[in-house]
Amino acid sequence: MLLIKIVLGLVGLGIVVFVHELGHFLAARLVKIDVEAFSIGWGKPILKKKLGTVEYRLGMFPAGGYCKMKGETDYIEAWEERNKGVMPEKGSYLAASPAARILVCFAGPFFNLIFAAILLSFLWGIGFEVQTLGNKIILASEITPGEVYPADRRF
Repeated sequence: MLLIKIVLGLVGLGIVVFVHELGHFLAARLVKIDVEAFSIGWGKPILKKKLGTVEYRLGMFPAGGYCKMKGETDYIEAWEERNKGVMPEKGSYLAASPAARILVCFAGPFFNLIFAAILLSFLWGIGFEVQTLGNKIILASEITPGEVYPADRRF
């Protein structure tokens, strides 16, 4: 039973990660940033397929994922090598305008919000049953018999 819960949890997490990374991927393509890899899962790829310029991967560790864009690590590499500046290539993350980069960063969480709204709407639409205890007023004298409280007096 525990194993089933763990597997279902990982599948659910994988769906959420896929939707999130899909948001980054589609936004990057929309603003003409080249995407080099789209991965669900981290670590060494178990499966990979290159379609066009993008390599789609399924990683060994199912928690997480990433959307690797061209040139997104150029500043880090320049800082480590003590270079004065970076000349971004056409189609790279750094060559895009600041507004385009903000859009790409914002798209992942935004897709998660849209996905949650769609999923919640679907669940409310099909309906579900909630079991609750019945409403009942309990007087203090029912808990401690023998004592008389103001609520017990009849007018």
